[in-house]
Amino acid sequence: MKKTISEVKATIKSIITVNRLVVFAFAIIGNYALCSTNKQVEDVDLYINKLQNKSSITAIRELGFLGEKASKAVPYLANFINDECPNTYDRNYSSSYHKCYEAINALGRIGAASVKVLISKLNTNNTRVVKSIIQTIGNIGTPASHSISYLADFIQGECDDICDEAITALSKIGQPAVNILISKLSNEKVTDDIIIAIGAIGPNAYTAIPFLENFINDECNSSCFAAIDSLEKIGEKSIDTLLEYINSKNQLLQEYILNAIGEIGNSTDKVIIPLSGLINDDCNDICFTAVEALGKLGKPAVKILKNKLESNNEVLLERIIYAIGVIGKSASNTIPHLKSKLTSTNNIDIKNSIILTLGKIGQKSKSAVPELINLLDTPINDSLTFYNNNYNTVINTINTLGKIGMAASPSLPKLAKLFYKHRKNEELCHIIIKNTNDILKDSLINANNTSISEIEKITTNIESSFKDLTNNPTLKDIKIANTSLSNHIKLEKKSLKYEIIYWINQNIFIFWISIYISSLILIWLIIFLAKPLWILNVNESIKSYTEFQLPSWLGGMKLPFNLVLIVGFFHYRPRVLDAWVKSHIYSARERFSQKSTVYDRKVYIPVPVEIDGELLDSLTLTALEKRTRKKKFCLLISGEGGSGKTSLACQIAKLVMEEEKNNRPSYHIMLPILLEHELDVNLSEDSDTLLTVIGRQLQDLIESPAPIPERLLQYLLQYQRLLVIVDHFSEMTTESCKQFHPEIHTFSINALIITSRNEENLGGCIKSVIKPLRVSGNHLSSFMEAYLVKRQKRNLFDDSTFFKYCSKLSSIISNREITVMLVKLYAELIISKVESNCEAQLPESIPDLMLSYLNNLNKNIHKKKLDDLTVHRDMKTIAWVSLKTNFQPSSPLIAEVLSEMEGENKQERLKYLANQLRIIHFIQPAQERIRIALDPLAEYLAGIKIVESFAEQTHFWHTFFHEIDDKIISRKHIHGFLLAIWDCCLANQSHIAIPLFIYDELSLKVERSAAMEQE
Repeated sequence: MKKTISEVKATIKSIITVNRLVVFAFAIIGNYALCSTNKQVEDVDLYINKLQNKSSITAIRELGFLGEKASKAVPYLANFINDECPNTYDRNYSSSYHKCYEAINALGRIGAASVKVLISKLNTNNTRVVKSIIQTIGNIGTPASHSISYLADFIQGECDDICDEAITALSKIGQPAVNILISKLSNEKVTDDIIIAIGAIGPNAYTAIPFLENFINDECNSSCFAAIDSLEKIGEKSIDTLLEYINSKNQLLQEYILNAIGEIGNSTDKVIIPLSGLINDDCNDICFTAVEALGKLGKPAVKILKNKLESNNEVLLERIIYAIGVIGKSASNTIPHLKSKLTSTNNIDIKNSIILTLGKIGQKSKSAVPELINLLDTPINDSLTFYNNNYNTVINTINTLGKIGMAASPSLPKLAKLFYKHRKNEELCHIIIKNTNDILKDSLINANNTSISEIEKITTNIESSFKDLTNNPTLKDIKIANTSLSNHIKLEKKSLKYEIIYWINQNIFIFWISIYISSLILIWLIIFLAKPLWILNVNESIKSYTEFQLPSWLGGMKLPFNLVLIVGFFHYRPRVLDAWVKSHIYSARERFSQKSTVYDRKVYIPVPVEIDGELLDSLTLTALEKRTRKKKFCLLISGEGGSGKTSLACQIAKLVMEEEKNNRPSYHIMLPILLEHELDVNLSEDSDTLLTVIGRQLQDLIESPAPIPERLLQYLLQYQRLLVIVDHFSEMTTESCKQFHPEIHTFSINALIITSRNEENLGGCIKSVIKPLRVSGNHLSSFMEAYLVKRQKRNLFDDSTFFKYCSKLSSIISNREITVMLVKLYAELIISKVESNCEAQLPESIPDLMLSYLNNLNKNIHKKKLDDLTVHRDMKTIAWVSLKTNFQPSSPLIAEVLSEMEGENKQERLKYLANQLRIIHFIQPAQERIRIALDPLAEYLAGIKIVESFAEQTHFWHTFFHEIDDKIISRKHIHGFLLAIWDCCLANQSHIAIPLFIYDELSLKVERSAAMEQE
């Protein structure tokens, strides 16, 4: 009993201790929360006090960022909104203009607590302010519902911008605004806008259904269609209203109603039965639209569609089959009917539709496998594929078998037969391999639920059908999947023992074999030391010989002939590779310097860099040696467009080709491979895309008449005899970027330089990051002087003239830091001005500098010269086409560029820009794409194009800003492009009526993009 009491006491003591710890923890948490709340309150008071001094613009913005917690500041912020608020843009960032609109934005972020103040400011005479307040109220949404009557006052008479904003704001407020919007439907001048706004509210606007119905009539005017669209957005509660017009005499109205019903997706009988009544053998557009709508309704409509499969009208039948395919797996009970039609019909279009529908139903279509296998015997003609219906039938059948998966394994022998019969048809072979692999993968997934005999049957079919499975690289994926299945079988057969049989040759022959091997090793070793290139030549010359089969008493195995002669063991040794590189280095240096990218950057001026966080005045040989004299290295040169990334990469490439070891950063000479364009990821199914592209570049670099052997190429990469330079990495597509991830290749790139605007992850690869820095204002003249000296043009300028031009450049860039490229463009411009004794004025802005640079290039052309305006127009078009997708310079298709260009002789004008001005490049080898030589030039020309095209058209700007927000959120590096647009707006504000709000929006987005890129 004593022991029990002591145990109880100990337990009680433990409970008390735990409780104390819990109380202490809650006290800490509560104290932290209280401190955090007090800190925010202190921040609000601090920013309110700052509203009276010069930093008020920052205080206003920070109060907005605090949101609802800054409700205390509402009356203070309201003081900045008054009739004295300027109606025109003011470049002074601390002006009352910025304070007014920043205060409105801040009140919008604070939310419901600001609504009353915002309403009170609606009586101002400044229309710009009123419009901004209405937008802000709308953004607050439902909490701003007590502003509805005030917003409604702006909806009257002709619908101006403020009226539009009021309607939009009411739609954002939502359900509370429905009644007031309904009351405004009588105003014919805003009827369509009101109807659209009601639809934007969605299901909560169901009370407006009777009023919207009044606009549905046989006249089919814009209000009618807008009402139907809004009823569709309201959803299921509008179904009854829409069904009333399903039998309208107006066919266009009837089709529109049917589409709306299909999109709503109500699958009850009250919808399905009326729709089915419209399906008949007359086959008009109404009938087809009804079938399409039933397909969108899903599984409940399957029964109706299945019954309609008995139709004798082939056109209707095809539409019904397609609708069943839209339903997909849920339509599996139609498979028997589809099978019957598949075997009975002679209509090739219906047959293909059935095959595709069975594929969409998927694995549940396994009962149709025998019929599908029979279709594989359909005769096809390899020379006629696009217009050959039989060919399409076979292709569709193969794809459907792949989607069915394991149940389609009986088709494997026929698929293999087709593969070997039509080996020259790459498309067909690729489809066969893909779908065979899909069948095997599905078999592996279901292997645990399938008997071993079934799995063995599948692997046997593969091995017997694809006889060259082991040696054919095209069948690699099939081999891997089949091996996985075989391994599964072995694991399952744990009770079975596999004996390993070793066969050993008789000892009497070991001596003679040793003599043979030793003699050959000695001979090849001497050659290896004296003439290492001979080793490579001998191996390549005997490569074509067939494999040598050893006698049966030696095992009967097959060996490559060069291994039998022992020379194969010396084949790709580093000494041999060095000899091969040295034999091509002279032509490689010359050819590399002739590349347009390298030639355009032949004048290199060292600039300050940051390398792995260390700031250097320039990239020194010592700093490079620390990072390149390793078994594997990757240099990532990261920076904005025009910062000198490509120039730096080209300079390193020249260094690694130096003869003297003391003058190069690497232990041995390397050949640079410059990859600056998208990779053709569909080059061939049986080759590695990246390796193929590197091989072609190397062949061109050393002027080899024959392709570089793949194995030699792999060893050159492995032993760092090739330096692969990937330029414009951040502008490449995801498919191209993936090609540089080491895990997808069987070879290694052990010397790699990548230039990118982003600090790339590169699949976790260890890398050194080099960041070229901008030229600051106090180093501008020294950099300019160094460039002129390197160009041997410094003597053209006396000191006063030189510093006058430097001062002019400082005024152009507004004393901000500048990229290397812009300094070079300006230097080339003043060189040309002085040499030609031209009196033309220097540019006043960076956009003018870009256009002047084009003029400077064009003035030296005399034969079949294009005028400057044509060059400007074409380059602005090309620049916008290259940036409009991701707002980063890219390589658009020539066909896309030609479609955007205006005028005649487009091809000749493109060739003029490429061959005469050398400002664009045709991308080799296909020459289907082009790229502007300088990224910042592309950004500024695109910026000019946008400013000139959009001008005062606000709806274009709004759409553009939405796209910019998406890019910033997805962390696209578009800061340079946004700065270019900002400069273009400022440069053109005197002669283009750019809306004032554009400057505010651009300022915010420039700041956001800069912050994102710093993160």
